[in-house]
Amino acid sequence: MPQTLRHAIVLADADPIRRARLQEALAFWYGDQFPVVPAARAEDTAQTVEALRQEDAQVVLVAAVGDEQAAGGVLARSVAAVGAVAEPGRLWLEPGGAGEPTAAADGTPARLPFAAEGPVELDPRVMDNAIHSWYEQATPQQRGDLTPVTVKAPYRSRRAFDIRAFLAGSGIDFAWTEPTPGNEKVYVTIRGERLENPPLALLATKLGLVDEPRETWFDLIVVGGGPAGLSAGIYAGTGGLKTLIIEDNVPGGQVATSSEVANYLGFPDGITGFDIARRALKQAKKYKVSWQPAHHAAELVPGDEKNPHQVKVSGSATKTFKAGAVAIASGLTPNQLDTVPGLNDLIGRGVYYSALSVDAPRTAGDHVAIVGGGNSSGQAALHFAKYAKDVTLIVRGKKLRDKMSDYLVERIEADKRIQVWTQSNVTGCEADGNNELKSIEVTQNKSTKHLEARWLYILIGGKPNLEWLGTDAGKKIAVSALTGAVLTGIDLPGHAAELVKTAKAAEEEGRKRKLTGKDLQKFIEKAVLAARTASTQSSIPGVFAIGDTQYLSPPGVGSAVGKGSAVIGDLFPYIAKHPNLFPSFKKS
Repeated sequence: MPQTLRHAIVLADADPIRRARLQEALAFWYGDQFPVVPAARAEDTAQTVEALRQEDAQVVLVAAVGDEQAAGGVLARSVAAVGAVAEPGRLWLEPGGAGEPTAAADGTPARLPFAAEGPVELDPRVMDNAIHSWYEQATPQQRGDLTPVTVKAPYRSRRAFDIRAFLAGSGIDFAWTEPTPGNEKVYVTIRGERLENPPLALLATKLGLVDEPRETWFDLIVVGGGPAGLSAGIYAGTGGLKTLIIEDNVPGGQVATSSEVANYLGFPDGITGFDIARRALKQAKKYKVSWQPAHHAAELVPGDEKNPHQVKVSGSATKTFKAGAVAIASGLTPNQLDTVPGLNDLIGRGVYYSALSVDAPRTAGDHVAIVGGGNSSGQAALHFAKYAKDVTLIVRGKKLRDKMSDYLVERIEADKRIQVWTQSNVTGCEADGNNELKSIEVTQNKSTKHLEARWLYILIGGKPNLEWLGTDAGKKIAVSALTGAVLTGIDLPGHAAELVKTAKAAEEEGRKRKLTGKDLQKFIEKAVLAARTASTQSSIPGVFAIGDTQYLSPPGVGSAVGKGSAVIGDLFPYIAKHPNLFPSFKKS
């Protein structure tokens, strides 16, 4: 066994012709990183795995061909041969199998049917998930030199930041190299293919992250893949609804950049936003929810009682999808300090509206400034303080506790590397000779200070992202004049007054029926309940709003997840009234 073999895929199939075809198909997707080592018999597979282990090569995936019982025996033997090192991912390849591929769950192998005859076509997403199961438990040494993506670009450039944010947020490992000075182009190499300044939609497609829908008419389209959107997708999937999630960036939305969510149910030691998003996405795909990252909802064309809603989506190409219902979970557009002199020219070159955990080690020895007084700012300050020389938290309010949770305030006050400037605003930015951030000007209590800082993160909240709705839907949907969020349920214009009228009419009808006391009260309550609009229903029938886009929705991950489940509860009564709009329920 050659010493250069670091990682391998083991393929077990007794049929030599089919084994050769499968080896070629696996090599097409992974041959540049994982040589495919064939084995004919079950006992050969275990011996092959053991031989690779003796040569210090990591077996990242064992793929066994046959029916479930035969393949299961091969996989069991191969895993037993691994011993104490990280178990390889397990893939059951079923020739001529019917049905959809299934992901690995609770120790069971991923199932991947393929045509028994003709060219072999394998779903790379299922294989990716199977390999990822090994990667999650492997040590850094076992992971070795796995770098599925390499990026060559100036680290501090706007386009490079977008690429970095997308790769990190999508859970893609990447290596970074700097080009020669003056070259601002971004090159991304994926499995040997070099892309110049690639759009995110192309990256997502090349990396196999996009689920290309086989249909164009869904029961539910969720616009936004943050906690609310992913939660809605999961509950819709478990309810048997054909669901599509459209996310313009990465799973988790803004929460994906949180280095620690300390108050999320079930995680007493905290959990990163990325882990929440990754687990949620994996769960959504388990229930066959279609996922389209790096794609933008471009317009909502409202339907009616006879026609479904339409959502136009732009990505590598513009497509239109139909659905009986649409859940708006498109989150917030970050508020910007676009009137600060010198700031806009430095976006991506030291000034950022998102704090990436992957950037933190790069700040070693530098001064970092963070603007904002909310939990996102506090979490970022604590994380970057682990690496940077120091962190200055710039807060407009008088007290840090005005908007930030107490547990974060206590930790920040106890960290000597973090200083807090209250009643302060950034009023200027200065660049160095490379057109990168050098320092910032801060006005505090009518006095001006200059702070040396090569990194400035602006985390000051945002406004509901609803511009994608378009003119028609934008006119029809009711929003708050104060916050711009979508009005729903009891907050819809005139809805409370209508319920009062309904109650009065029900009382009159009840008295005509000679109802009194509790019987009359129940009659009125039943009438009001029937007339009440669902809590997440917008002014457009069949269009719901959840998460940060919903008026008066409490902030936080837990609240967003709760709203995602609530919208599905609101949806099923709507389906009962309009089954013709929903493919899974309409009568043939």
